[in-house]
Amino acid sequence: PAGWARSFTSNPRWIASPLCSELGFRHAQAKDAFRQIELALTRAVAGSTEPHIGPAQEISREEAFAMWTRDAAKLLRWYDIGSLATGNHADIAILDRDVFTCDIQEIGNTVVHTTLLGGRVVFGDPIKV
Repeated sequence: PAGWARSFTSNPRWIASPLCSELGFRHAQAKDAFRQIELALTRAVAGSTEPHIGPAQEISREEAFAMWTRDAAKLLRWYDIGSLATGNHADIAILDRDVFTCDIQEIGNTVVHTTLLGGRVVFGDPIKV
């Protein structure tokens, strides 16, 4: 039916599907978060020659990233992660590009340079101030 994929953004059970697939709760063809976000934005079918799903299924970059961050954390009842807000953990990733302004087809190639958890570098290069 028309609008089935677009309706996921209003259904909390589906909003976190990408995160749940990373945790092993659902099978996903593309395991990389940035590739999943790119697929959501292009509406392409991963690993298939099928045409993309229609324009009625389009979501914004903000909605796509919210599915992977804030909304996924809410679904899992992890209320102090998923967004940068007062009282939340300030865990962040430093990327090789601005995923909100780059070409949509380049989001899947995003590389994480550094990851900070609890203010400490746990992956990548130390932060130089």
